This record gives sequence, C-alpha cells and structure tokens, in this order.
Amino acid sequence: MIREHYENGEESGVTLSCMRNCAVLEGKNWQAQLSVYHENILFIDEGNLFVTTKESASAIQKTDNYYVIVTREGIETLPFSVSEIYGIRDSGKYGFLKQTYNEMYQLYPVVRQTETVRPEWILTEDSNSGFQFFEKISSRNGLQCISANGKSNIFRFLLSHKEGKGLIIADGAAFGSQQKTLPHHVPWTRSFPTG
Repeated sequence: MIREHYENGEESGVTLSCMRNCAVLEGKNWQAQLSVYHENILFIDEGNLFVTTKESASAIQKTDNYYVIVTREGIETLPFSVSEIYGIRDSGKYGFLKQTYNEMYQLYPVVRQTETVRPEWILTEDSNSGFQFFEKISSRNGLQCISANGKSNIFRFLLSHKEGKGLIIADGAAFGSQQKTLPHHVPWTRSFPTG
C-alpha cells in the first residue's frame, strides 16, 4: 500500500497520514534507493534477503532514516532493542470473510520487577566495566558473577548452565537480535530497588 501511494499518490486510493515521507526499500536496487532517502520512514517487507547482510546493515546504520522491517527471520547484523520487536495479531473484530482489524503488540514487553530479586548467580553480557561493577557487588553478597563475553554467548551459556536461579544483565537496546534464541517464557524485567 505504501509503494502504491508512493508511485501513484491519491490515484492509488491509499491515504497516508504521516509527518515524514514514507517509502519502501526493496529489491536488487536497494542501495540506489537508499542513497536518495533522508529522514524518511522506510519499510522493508519480508522476502528482501538483503536485509540480513552485513553490507545492508552497514549502509542502513549510516543513514538518518527510521526503519520498519517486517520479517519472521532473525537479523543478527543489525542492533535493535528488545522493546522494539512487535507481532501482528488478527483480532477478528469484523468476523469471518470480512475486513479484519490487525493490531500490533510488543512481543517481549518489559515487566516492572518490584519484588526483591534473589539470584544464585549473575551473568553479564559485558566483560569490561559492567562486569567489574557487578562482580564487586556479587562478591559482597556471596554470589558468583560470570561474563558471557558478548551478547551472542548468553544463550550458549544458558544451555550449559541450567542449575540454579540466575540473573542475566544485558543491554536491551542492542539485544533484540538475540531474543529469538531465548525461551519465550523468559521475561525482560527492570529491577527497582525498594530500600
């Protein structure tokens, strides 16, 4: 629909109401298309295989556009926030054989954790200052703190260390590409000190 509106304007029968220009990035000529867009909202629909390449990730990160990527595949090459992964569900609001209303919902919502968290061990994504900070806190409380040495190693660690209750500390702003590897029952929580 956005492509139709971009190509044919009002004659497309599509009304687009947005403060920014919207366009579709697709096909073999995606690089040439990308070079002309600035401060646009660009939509990339599934089936555009270029979106999973390092080349496209590098090009996309150098632009000032906002991207809406529709895919069922993981995109390991782009950093994106866990809280910006959405699903689309069909509400069935209008019944069968009629227009349906689709709504977007946050696939991995952040859950506010107000109760005290009592882990048996702590795993940090970071191996530098973040790890050092949590290692000091852990040792004061008699806990083991382990570094995963990078976000892509967290799932591997969890597969081999199933014992005990753990607390994983990772940067959610770049962890979206890894979320598909974690079990769906693992909630994202933010912990707020109570005293």
